[in-house]
Amino acid sequence: MGISTIGFASASLPRRGAKAPIEKPRLQPGSTTKDLSMKTIVTPRGWCPASRFNKALLPLALGFYRAEGLKLRGAGKWRSALCPFHNDHEPSLRVNIHTGAFRCFVCDAHGGDVLAFYRLRARVGFVEAAKRLGAWEER
Repeated sequence: MGISTIGFASASLPRRGAKAPIEKPRLQPGSTTKDLSMKTIVTPRGWCPASRFNKALLPLALGFYRAEGLKLRGAGKWRSALCPFHNDHEPSLRVNIHTGAFRCFVCDAHGGDVLAFYRLRARVGFVEAAKRLGAWEER
């Protein structure tokens, strides 16, 4: 009596940790490959121009947070400040002065850059915040 094997190809199974294949842009009826070279992409809603957001145009984190009225305390790349999102008496907001990332350990406000901070503080959408911070390029 021997051990039988199950009859399926192991090559058809995805490997553990394998990345999903990246979908290439599709051509819409009536469009040409020249459209793809102009950095247009296909979205579920149809064709749209490439993003006008330029992260390089965002203000530097240290100057931005000081201009927003935060008094940054401490040394190193992570600084502490009073959180503007709740009534704070002791510094609970941590700010990375290189990337602009922030996290409040009391109210759990967090984000990865100065744009996210501005969106939370001004309660505006992505495009509006990018325009106000000068990181939206009009074409």
